[in-house]
Amino acid sequence: MSATREQAIKNLKGMTGAKANPNGRPVKGYSITHMFQEMFTNNPERKAELGEAIYRKAKQGDPTALKLVWNYMDGMPTQKSDVTIKIPSPIYGGKSKV
Repeated sequence: MSATREQAIKNLKGMTGAKANPNGRPVKGYSITHMFQEMFTNNPERKAELGEAIYRKAKQGDPTALKLVWNYMDGMPTQKSDVTIKIPSPIYGGKSKV
């Protein structure tokens, strides 16, 4: 182990009662999703323009636009799943007490 790594570990071990990251995880940077949400909130006409552009592309036969329009019209199919489990009863002395 390198000397700096060993020193770092010692420093962390010496922090009794203190948290290594008291402020938690830092906030992410400016995301594209946030940018679009802000843009559409401030200018609703842009949202309509985007919808019309996607519709035109779908009408021209663009497969990605067609899929996007289809998914938003009908919604994605829901997938049902069963997540129940059976927990066996404990065995005592080779015999079940159930």
